[in-house]
Amino acid sequence: MLIVNQGLFLACPAHLTRTSPGVKLVQAHATRSTGEVSLALRFIGIDPESSGGNCPAVWVDDATHEIVIQGWQADEATKKRTQQDSPLLDTEGVIRVPGRMAEILRKALDDLAGS
Repeated sequence: MLIVNQGLFLACPAHLTRTSPGVKLVQAHATRSTGEVSLALRFIGIDPESSGGNCPAVWVDDATHEIVIQGWQADEATKKRTQQDSPLLDTEGVIRVPGRMAEILRKALDDLAGS
């Protein structure tokens, strides 16, 4: 089952609030490295196989035209390998999301491209 804009809370419900079907707002204040604050992110979806506290998720920040991704922290070997291609700043992180979330990520990208 793919959870994309279904108006359902299957994982991490404490971070979400129901608005209208297909639209959820994150209650936390999401700060970017520039110090900007987005008071509301548009929830796109979560890992369809998540359970409880394991909930890789994707949001779109319409104000900044950015994608916000929650995933698993990468191990040191992965971080070291990624830095061969792109140095990692103190304000950045390397995360992993399962491949089964490809459709959710595409949805976020398509939403941004259309805005």
